[in-house]
Order: sequence, then structure tokens, then C-alpha cells
Amino acid sequence: MSIRISESYLEYMIEKLFYFEQASGHVTKRQIPQILLIHANRLNAQVIEKLLQAYENMDYKFIPMEEAMDDYIFESKIEVYGDWGISWLDRWGMTLGRTEHFKNDIPTPTFLQEYLDK
Repeated sequence: MSIRISESYLEYMIEKLFYFEQASGHVTKRQIPQILLIHANRLNAQVIEKLLQAYENMDYKFIPMEEAMDDYIFESKIEVYGDWGISWLDRWGMTLGRTEHFKNDIPTPTFLQEYLDK
């Protein structure tokens, strides 16, 4: 795997973290515990340590999923379903009619998406 791919992916994942933090404030009007979903693939296997270290360096803390899900947001009603891979924050936002955060979503760089699709 090229350094360009791994570095671009790390940058992308950090930008996505900020996007979901912004989305949390917009949709729920507060910061909620976030659940980081990492798929098992070669790219994540190669960058996971650097990614988690980058998050910790930005003062993010990791807690057990059960603790995160104790937040009442996870009991919120979802009225929007589909087979697209959007986050629960996006589904809650669509249910509540709070979708302005979508315009700030970070697209996956084309060359990176092509690598991930292999």
C-alpha cells in the first residue's frame, strides 16, 4: 500500500471525525458519545494504530460501547430507513428534519475510493 493512500486515509478519517462532531451538535444540539465503526480490511489494519493515536493526541477518549450507548440519544426514534450506509446521526437528523450538516460532509477522495473498491 502506498504512503499516499495511508496518509490520505488518515487525513480523511480525521476530517470525518470533525464532521460527525459538527453533525452531533447540529442534530442533537449537544455533543454525544460517538461510536467509531472500523471495517476489517487491509487499509484499516495498516493504519489503525496511527489513527487511534491521532484521535488520542486530539484529546479524544475511548470508552466501552455499552457506556456510550447509555446516552439517551440511542433510544431516539428513527423514521428514515434505507439500504445506504449512513450514520445513526444522519438518520436521526433526517427524522428530525435537521439535515443541513450534510452539506459539510467529507467526500472520500476518488483515488482512495477506487483503492477501497478493489
